[in-house]
Amino acid sequence: GMPPSLHSSVHLPLGLYSITSAMFMPTFKSLIYRKACFDVSIPTHPLDCESDNSTVYSHAGIQAWANEISMWSSAAMCIGSILSSMILGRLGDRRSHRVALLVPLMGLIASDLLLLLQWRSYQSSTLLLILAEAVFGLCGGYVSILSSCFAYVSVKNEGDEEGRSVSIARVEGSIGLGAVIGLLICSQLGGIFSYKHFFLFFIAIHVICLILVLLMADLRPSVSGKRQRESLWKESFQFLNKSGSIKRLLLVLLIAFFACFFAFIGSSHIILYYLKHRFAMSMTTFSIYRASEKALSTITAIFLFPYLRRRSTMGNVALAIVGMSTRALAKAWTAVAWSEASLFVTLLPEAFSRFAASSLRSLMAAQVRPDEQGRLFSFVALLEAVCNLVAVVFFHTLFPWSLSRMSELSFVVMAVLLIPPILMLRYYRDVIESTKSVGSTDEENIM
Repeated sequence: GMPPSLHSSVHLPLGLYSITSAMFMPTFKSLIYRKACFDVSIPTHPLDCESDNSTVYSHAGIQAWANEISMWSSAAMCIGSILSSMILGRLGDRRSHRVALLVPLMGLIASDLLLLLQWRSYQSSTLLLILAEAVFGLCGGYVSILSSCFAYVSVKNEGDEEGRSVSIARVEGSIGLGAVIGLLICSQLGGIFSYKHFFLFFIAIHVICLILVLLMADLRPSVSGKRQRESLWKESFQFLNKSGSIKRLLLVLLIAFFACFFAFIGSSHIILYYLKHRFAMSMTTFSIYRASEKALSTITAIFLFPYLRRRSTMGNVALAIVGMSTRALAKAWTAVAWSEASLFVTLLPEAFSRFAASSLRSLMAAQVRPDEQGRLFSFVALLEAVCNLVAVVFFHTLFPWSLSRMSELSFVVMAVLLIPPILMLRYYRDVIESTKSVGSTDEENIM
């Protein structure tokens, strides 16, 4: 078909945002380290916090304090987005999916400015870091940026099941592509750029994103006036409660999605510490490993997934099972890898793991009505935020505890957690595939 025109495409602003999002993680983490170093440092025993020498970073007090700041800023972001994402999803369904995307972008720019203020002096309060994350979270956070994009493409492909799952895979693809570019920029410029430069770069990109979203064609709900207003709480979770069968299937899909995301996000929180502990892996090797992992899974999401979806008889459920099995395999292999070289074998199964999220999102979208897409994707985003919070606390507690006993334990846990949902999807496979797009058949009975 025709390439999507610029003003109707959500991929460009999302891809740009993903570049900065991938760069933000290492920048913010090392910034936290440096802050922690300044906080721990005392006049009688000044620590050398300016250089990147390793002696400071192995200091137990700094490690502990940096871990704590990390945990609190993640928590601030998650709790903020839990409060705001449902409101934004409802706003998207009722008013416009574009406005629901503008709010978190404005919060992001405000948060950038707060972080930029930090760089005037290292001695400024560490609370500012947590505040910056909380501001972004309260405006929706990254979860709302993603969920608004997913809802946008889902509503745009209403009634076209194949088109929808391909579009969703492309959105996942542009996130991955951005992340690869961001990681590569980071590995090259990490030593040259100062934090100030990074944050100025972030602000510039985020303002461009804001302008692109303003130029985007707006999607407004068609049936907004017809339904009576419910309380926010009731209306936000209404879509979960339908005639028993649909609700149960949606629950199965949500559980599968939760397990999948838990393994993914848990791994991304501790993988760096784990590989440093096991193989004393250098930052450069780590960047190459992560970038190639993301690049491979992005290529399969953009090219292979649509091909399998269109050309072959593989349905979304089968692709989800493939994605989850390969992810479990990759986590299990990470646990048994005996050397850096053997670790790179995980790139192969990890390449297919993106299939799971795309398929599950598409299957869930088919389970609800068109005017509930925003709420569904906000709920999924909410689930991701809760999941992230649980994973942060769970793995940041389990991993340090396991170091003296069996350092690979965390990855064994990730792999094992994926087995029940895989079996559940296999069990419900036929039922899920037989309920195609609820929206069209249900519509008459409701009105």
